[in-house]
Amino acid sequence: MKNLGNNVLLGIDPGLVQTGWGVISLTGSEVNFIDCGIIRTNSSEKLESRLITIFNRVNEIVTTYRPSRAAIEEVFVNSNPKTSEKLIMARTSAYLALSIAGLQTSEYKPNAVKKNITGSGHAEKRQVWIMVRQILRLDYDSGGGRSVPSDATDALAIALCLAFSGY
Repeated sequence: MKNLGNNVLLGIDPGLVQTGWGVISLTGSEVNFIDCGIIRTNSSEKLESRLITIFNRVNEIVTTYRPSRAAIEEVFVNSNPKTSEKLIMARTSAYLALSIAGLQTSEYKPNAVKKNITGSGHAEKRQVWIMVRQILRLDYDSGGGRSVPSDATDALAIALCLAFSGY
């Protein structure tokens, strides 16, 4: 368990195949990158096992970084009901882990995240990627000496929304 103080914020970008997570700290008005990553599930496993994987990994992240607050992206319902249903289940699995840990969790719509980070609710993924790296002072190829995957960047953007909201 890392002792990072009580201004640690966790962002979650839910997905059944990949759930992104990002941890930042907030000191006054200064935000700093702590860590991020991807929770990957095996598509050959049963749905139940994949949901348990998401739940367990979110629980491990909460135990490791001990955030004071969390934020999760709301589900974007697309034209395929089966895909939306699986996304909702993955989000629920992550949300349940946050709730059991006692974390107050804020929710953000995808367009609100984009608008908060880039100024435009219809920004492209690359624009979000660039702004997150600029805000957190990460170089363009790494975060803490390693590559930052796209879903992890989205999770960091969600955590930044929480930080900017003054929660």
